[in-house]
Amino acid sequence: MLRVPIAVAAALAVTLPTTAAPASAAGPACHVDYRMTPDSTGFTSRITITNVGDARLLGWTLKFKLPAGQSLVSGWNAVFTVNGDEVSALNAAHNGEVGPGEAAYPRFRGAGTDRISKPTAFTVNGLACTG
Repeated sequence: MLRVPIAVAAALAVTLPTTAAPASAAGPACHVDYRMTPDSTGFTSRITITNVGDARLLGWTLKFKLPAGQSLVSGWNAVFTVNGDEVSALNAAHNGEVGPGEAAYPRFRGAGTDRISKPTAFTVNGLACTG
């Protein structure tokens, strides 16, 4: 049996390589600016999705919930679907690639009794955006 003095064993333990903890996830890679213009029959929403990350988006899906009293009538610059109060907007063929610092501009026409409340949370490709 090999005997190693305690001082030598302690020194070896100190010099053994350790595995570094993974870096924390980067912050949001998107920013959403949501503006709406009310009128006598509903409202028009102008959405700007800006890629604030370092990587090019090769396709995007924006998701958000409509406030109570609102509905989506029609949209453009994205393929819109609604499930209950959740809206999904899938990029159109012409705006799926969004490079760092670039933006996509989906729009939609809405209706309902509430023409001023805005969604409060947005995700792009499942990640929360600032905005």
